[in-house]
Amino acid sequence: MLDFFKHFLIFMRAYQWAWTKLPPWTDDDKARLKSYLESNSGNHLALWLRNASIQYNARAVAKGDRWDCGLGYGYMLCLTDLQRLSVASEPQSPQTYDEDRQEGANDFIARMAP
Repeated sequence: MLDFFKHFLIFMRAYQWAWTKLPPWTDDDKARLKSYLESNSGNHLALWLRNASIQYNARAVAKGDRWDCGLGYGYMLCLTDLQRLSVASEPQSPQTYDEDRQEGANDFIARMAP
């Protein structure tokens, strides 16, 4: 296991992967993304991502594999992020459970409903 981390660190140093500071999300970016998501290609992409999520989750249930469940969740998060970026002028950090609870228990439960 130590060899894995050693090689992983060497790999990361060689490629110098690092977080980059993202440029601000503008209203023009929002409008273009929203226009794309409302087009035929955007609808096709959304359907494909949603279907991939469902397929991975179904496979996870059938096989009991956590990896497939994580992949399904990842596809759904990707679709959610794209949709969120098309309506928000500035991406907001997600609220924590404690922040939700401070707003009131009924509001928290209502947001969790399908």
